[in-house]
Amino acid sequence: DEISRLIVDICRGLSVVHALGIIHRDLKPANILIAEDGATKIVDFGVARDKSSRLTQPNQTIGSVCYIAPEMWLGKKPTPAVDFYSLGIMLYEMVTGDVPFDDPLPGQMLELHLNGRVIPPWQKNKEVPKWLNDLILKLLEKQPKERPRNALSIIELVDTERLRAENSRVKVRDDEQAPVVNGQSAVNVTASGTITPIRLGSQGERGKTYVFRLRATQVYEEAALQEKARPR
Repeated sequence: DEISRLIVDICRGLSVVHALGIIHRDLKPANILIAEDGATKIVDFGVARDKSSRLTQPNQTIGSVCYIAPEMWLGKKPTPAVDFYSLGIMLYEMVTGDVPFDDPLPGQMLELHLNGRVIPPWQKNKEVPKWLNDLILKLLEKQPKERPRNALSIIELVDTERLRAENSRVKVRDDEQAPVVNGQSAVNVTASGTITPIRLGSQGERGKTYVFRLRATQVYEEAALQEKARPR
């Protein structure tokens, strides 16, 4: 769905900048742009810094208060985990309509980010799937080491859930029996994800190769089943 695609696009961008040793440090909705062609762009690297940079002074807080990771509030050296925390805040806001922590007083915001309990997203929106609820809570862990280890691990998780969701929608129609070729059922996957039996045609078409494709998170697997003509 749209949220899954957005998570993957953002994490692809983060994987690139993190591999270059750069941390954004100010991820928020205003810095995520979606182009007309659907491409997702991360913008405004104005406060981004190399992981080895010393330009940030000790105890200096950088970023937008609703999206700042706890360690940034304490002026600690940033790691890629600060961007994952901000991503968690954005996702929480997307699925619930609210940020997990909000207060007009900076001191209270500091306390909330450091010690406040996050209400699980599904308690505010029953439509949130378990995997997304768990991912958001993982991203919002107080300790950086408890968050996902890198952006690629997040992409892998989302792709796995996409595949699981797709497979759960795939059902063989009960009103038709799938033909058997070389001991295997030959099926065709339609654009909607529903599997329907392949019509192998008349005996005169024996020997024809039937190819079908199953889309699984941008990976296409092809299989060819050939029924050999038998002497009559």
